[in-house]
Amino acid sequence: MDFSLSDLEDLTAAKRRSIQLWADAGVIRAYPRTDRRGTGTHRRFSRDEAIVSCIIAGLANRQRPIGELLRLSSVIRDFLNSGKFRKSVEAAIGGKDSLMVLRWGGKETPEISVCPREELELTLFYEPWLEGDTEFEEIIIIPLRRNLRRLKA
Repeated sequence: MDFSLSDLEDLTAAKRRSIQLWADAGVIRAYPRTDRRGTGTHRRFSRDEAIVSCIIAGLANRQRPIGELLRLSSVIRDFLNSGKFRKSVEAAIGGKDSLMVLRWGGKETPEISVCPREELELTLFYEPWLEGDTEFEEIIIIPLRRNLRRLKA
């Protein structure tokens, strides 16, 4: 199964130009046989890249810079290829309400975790992520079911 720019536009509710920018910058990756092949060749994207674009759209809506989206897409792509996260994503596509939590603590690469919506409050409460640390930490919470709802399993 592969997707066109128009398909990604429908899936992410992002503007076509934004998706083109993401593809040009490498945030999402088209199949090599369709990427930058000239007039008449339309970019096509894998299902995994469609998933990455749906998650990235949630971050782009928060006005994250393109360099950060590029770094995050790489982390999300790697995380997607781990078995546990793949199951969480497929469950979210199927309708399970779960959240992706991206946490920075002065690191170049964020930590990513996925948890059911009802467990988020407990997770943040019981993890001592600020204990004894004066460094700023940013947390972004992305509702996976909402961002992936247009993607069919």
